[in-house]
Parts: sequence; C-alpha cells; structure tokens
Amino acid sequence: MTSKLTLDAWIDRLPPKRTSAPDQPDPWRRRDLADAWPDPLPAHVGLWLDRYLVEPPTNTSQEDKETKEKLGRTLLHRGAELALDRPDRPALAAYRPIFDRWRRCAEDSSDRGTIRRVIELKTLSRLLLHPSTATSVIDGSLLLHHTYGVPYIPGSALKGICRARARRQGLLLPQRYEGLIQGADEPRGRNQEPRWVTELFGYVEDGKEGGLAGLVDFWDALWIPPKADAKRTKAPLARDIVNPHHSTYYTAKGNERPAPRPTEDPIPTHFLSVPPDTQFLLALEGPAIPGIDNLLDFILDEFLLPALEFDGIGAKTAAGYGRLAADPVRPRALGIQDSQGNSQNQEQSRAPQEIVTRVTRKPNDGSLSATVAGGVTATSFGPAASALVAGLPEALQARLKKRQEAHLRVTWREDGNLRQIVALADPSAPENPTDR
Repeated sequence: MTSKLTLDAWIDRLPPKRTSAPDQPDPWRRRDLADAWPDPLPAHVGLWLDRYLVEPPTNTSQEDKETKEKLGRTLLHRGAELALDRPDRPALAAYRPIFDRWRRCAEDSSDRGTIRRVIELKTLSRLLLHPSTATSVIDGSLLLHHTYGVPYIPGSALKGICRARARRQGLLLPQRYEGLIQGADEPRGRNQEPRWVTELFGYVEDGKEGGLAGLVDFWDALWIPPKADAKRTKAPLARDIVNPHHSTYYTAKGNERPAPRPTEDPIPTHFLSVPPDTQFLLALEGPAIPGIDNLLDFILDEFLLPALEFDGIGAKTAAGYGRLAADPVRPRALGIQDSQGNSQNQEQSRAPQEIVTRVTRKPNDGSLSATVAGGVTATSFGPAASALVAGLPEALQARLKKRQEAHLRVTWREDGNLRQIVALADPSAPENPTDR
C-alpha cells in the first residue's frame, strides 16, 4: 500500500524531532517507507535529486543495518521516477511544449542556410550518462538537462564517439577514405589526425592558436516525451543497482589491504539509469553547400549510428550499457561519393566465420556475447539478439534466459573493429538442411 510523504513529514522524521522513546515506533522503519512517495511530485527532477536529499540517521534499526539501505536516497529515486511516468505529471506538462518547439525547429526546412538530418533514437539497453562535474549529492547520479530536468545526450558526447570511431576506422581501413577529400591522409592538428577527420570534426593547431571548426554540428539529443493523450507511458528513469562484494579490498590502503574473499557480503548501491525503449531526438546540421546531404548521411551511417549501437555511449559500456539505434531502423547506405562525385563501394566486411563456442545472455538488456577466434568477443543487441534467441530450440532458449551458458554454433562477421553475431544454431543439428 503506497502512501504520500510530504517534505515536512520527511524532515520531521530526522533528529532532533525524531522520537527515540522505546515504547514508540521508529519513524524510519523500512516497512513503513518502502512504498512512500513525495507529495507533491517534483516539477524539475534535476533540482529534486540535487537539493532534496535528506538522509535518515545512521544505525537506526537492526532491519536497516542488515539491508544496508539508504532510505533517503530510495525515496529520492522513487520521486524522480514517478515525476516522469505519466503524461499529466507537472514535470511533463512543463517540458512538453519546450520539446515540441525544439522538434519544429529541427524539422523546419525553411532555413536555406543549413541542411539537417533528424532521426529518432531508441535505447537498446540501459543508458548511464554521468555529469561531468561532481556537483550532485547522489552517488552515481544521472546526467539531466540543467534547464528542463530530463535525461538527454549532449551533442559533445555524440560528436566525441563519432570522432573516436572515425579515427579507429581510419587506422583499420585507410584505403576506404582515400577519395573522400583531396589529401585525405595528410596529418594535421595537435593529434595529427588524417585530414578527412579534421575536415569533418575540426581540429586545433599544435603549439599555437588556430585550427578549424567542424563542418557538422551535433545537436543535443533530447528525450521524446509521451503524447498528452497517451494511455500507457513509461518513465525515462529507472532504478538500477550494483553489488560490490569486496569493499574492504578496494578501500583499504597499504599493507592493511586484505585479499578479497568470495564469502563477503555484497553492499547494494542504488543509482538511476535510462531504461531500454526510451526515445531521443537526434539532429545533425551542416552548411547548405554542394554534397552536404551525402556527407550527413555518410556520417550517420558510417560512424554515428554504428558507434551508438556497437560501441555504446556513457558509462559501463563494457557491461552492455549505452546502446542505441535508429527508430525505425534506418537503411544503411552502401556507398559514398568522393570529392569528384564518384560512388565508392563501402562493403569492406570480411566473409562470415563459424565456430562452436559458449554464448551468454545478459538479463538487463537481452544482449548476447560469444567468445570467438583469438579470445575476442562477438556481440548482438536489441531486436537482432531477440530474433537469434527465438530461432533456437526451446531447451537452449531456456538456458540463455536463465543466465546459463549455452554451447552453440555461432556465425559471426568482422567489420573493422566490430564483431557481430549473425546466426546461432544447435551444434548437434546438421549443418546442411539437406543432410537431415
């Protein structure tokens, strides 16, 4: 049974107002606050998280000692989640007109001075973008828009992962970009990047002032709120948890550090994340010059969308966080045009390879990983991973869904630094259907 808890009632539970009489109930008992939520709900989630943390006294009850829960933070996270989970919430009523104006501006084609590409993104796994400063009082806080208090992806972060993938692709497949611009391989700037990278994303001169601004602007990707008349909605915030087991080993200094033991108790640490199926509006903009349309498509298809889907953005990407894809799926271009307008084939992927190996599935986002040649890992995310699992026999599906390893015949393909699972099969089944 849920109960409202006003801020005044919250503060009244703290010392010195908190009662300590043995014959009266403890106002900070966990079972009394397990389903409480703030009243009124916050209209700006960012301010709520940064300014309204009120911790209960430590060592209050034996129940709290055993669970190691921080009730103040639990209530804070619950309030943030509920503030954005329905179309009639005050925070959404204030944000929706702002977002509508942002979308109209992005999609407006009347300005002939620039050309834009606007697409919608959907999270395939949980997203964890931390603030760049340590101003938040919440451990593991989530990046929220300073003005609007909703999750967003900064344009600087989008440009950063896009540039990083471009640099890696340029090192792995330099011949692929030779004809993109004149003198594409000429290094310049502080980091001595190829000229085609600096033309697209800008550079700074080495040891002196000067440089070049990037040709393409990356807008902040704002969260897409539900329609005002939507019947079913989902909050863009979700409570997440990590359980470090060896806190003494990580915090002790010098010779006093004990060896980690498997018998140590986990200490749950709660934080907020963006759940799967949350949508963001992405916009790229460039000057209205000849060829800019092809160039914007090239950046999206060659670098930005693959980086979001396979490299991830934000924190904990190695654990599967931070994957996004275009919604609906954007067809990838097979070719680009060089500086003379001639089309170049972009299909540089190697032939698929096959191996029988162990496959695991992560329960938080349903992604698959398989150890393939040389100890490297091939992966699959989102709807593609779900389709691969659905094509297996029921017994193998059950193993994967129960977090158990399954030995499968894995077909995978390597393209640059990407290793992607393209097919799964029961290794005991015939490889050729005609053999049955």
